[in-house]
Amino acid sequence: MKPNYLKYWRVVRNFMLVAHKINSQDLELLFFLYDETYFSRKSFRKYEEVMSWERGRINRMVEQGWLEKFRHTPKSRGDLFQLSYKAKRMVTYVYQMLDGTKLIPSSIQNPVFRKTGLRFTDKVHRNLIIEINKEYKEAIAQRRRRATE
Repeated sequence: MKPNYLKYWRVVRNFMLVAHKINSQDLELLFFLYDETYFSRKSFRKYEEVMSWERGRINRMVEQGWLEKFRHTPKSRGDLFQLSYKAKRMVTYVYQMLDGTKLIPSSIQNPVFRKTGLRFTDKVHRNLIIEINKEYKEAIAQRRRRATE
């Protein structure tokens, strides 16, 4: 299977948005900040400029547990932030689902597999998740067969 990381991006993104109760702009910000060890409000705002304006986004993301303050300083120097453990795990998990090393959950832990209160799009995504997981399982089995040969 040749790498096509964004082939199932929409399905994985939808799963993450629903499962983690995060909006797409915040998810995109987490991807941008993922390789930054520490960042200031200024570097946060650098990427935030391309999104719809939201006053206090950084404070809200700290309150929700996506970001944490690394260093509290006087206003003259400015605070430093980092992604929280929760945010790092989520972004890593997205990458693993996109490259096929982790399957998209297809049990009750995935909100689109619940029986009640589903929208039509959730049902469509559920069916596609089943197909994606089948494809990934076949690719993994094929890699294992090649390794043993």
